[in-house]
Amino acid sequence: MAARKSSPNIKPTIRKLVAESALRYKEKPRAALAVELKDTIEKMGEASPKEDTLMRMISAARNNTSKLDEPWHLGTLESNSLQSGAIPYIFAIQRWKERTGRHDPLSTREAIWVARFFGLYPYPMDDEQTLDLYRVSHYYAVQEIVSNLSGMPNFDTTKIDAALRHGEIMKLIEVDILSIMEQGDSSPMMRARSEMDKALPENERDEIIQSRYQKAEEELLKELSKPESIEMMFKAEEYKTDHPEATKDDIFNYLRKLREDGDNNEGSYKATE
Repeated sequence: MAARKSSPNIKPTIRKLVAESALRYKEKPRAALAVELKDTIEKMGEASPKEDTLMRMISAARNNTSKLDEPWHLGTLESNSLQSGAIPYIFAIQRWKERTGRHDPLSTREAIWVARFFGLYPYPMDDEQTLDLYRVSHYYAVQEIVSNLSGMPNFDTTKIDAALRHGEIMKLIEVDILSIMEQGDSSPMMRARSEMDKALPENERDEIIQSRYQKAEEELLKELSKPESIEMMFKAEEYKTDHPEATKDDIFNYLRKLREDGDNNEGSYKATE
């Protein structure tokens, strides 16, 4: 899919935020979303495009469809060939989505990313491995769409690749930075995972843990999709770019300071050297 021309004088991070929000909140009217985005961008300390400009950007994102984002089926192999070894993994994800009541079909774009990552996983996969493969593939697919809609000339996966290479990709996908930072081991996801270490009877463990894990996962994903969480993620990205020497603690402290200060002195906090 060809990248759209970017609007002049609008930062790539702002274009990315608008595109991602337009896709996340498809049911929200353009005008309402534009108002929320304008407020969010200004809270980030950035100059916001006018609401009518934001509305046009939202429309462009929502109307920019591609055959790659249509449901995958074997017939799509005629125009988008995949390694034959990836097919069992794609079927496994489709079966898992059907079994767990996830009605959004796997897209051709997601299937292409599954075909790039399936070699990292055993076969057959258990449910956790299936979920991990789907999440990684879905995350790359969404970021590819957002990159295209943001007017980027190429989809640069360098940062995501680094997380994948070092075994930290799930932190990008499932962890709400603010929730973990504030709640630590009491966060929903950590509470659910800690149950895995408890001495439950074998015949009860899977059912109990799966139920708690799924509820915690849904809760975190809901939090992660909130505009304020997206805003903080972009702030963290900008901070890492401006302070390449910053440690993880520096970034967490920076985000905590932003939350404490609100709109006041957002740019004044520096990493401890």
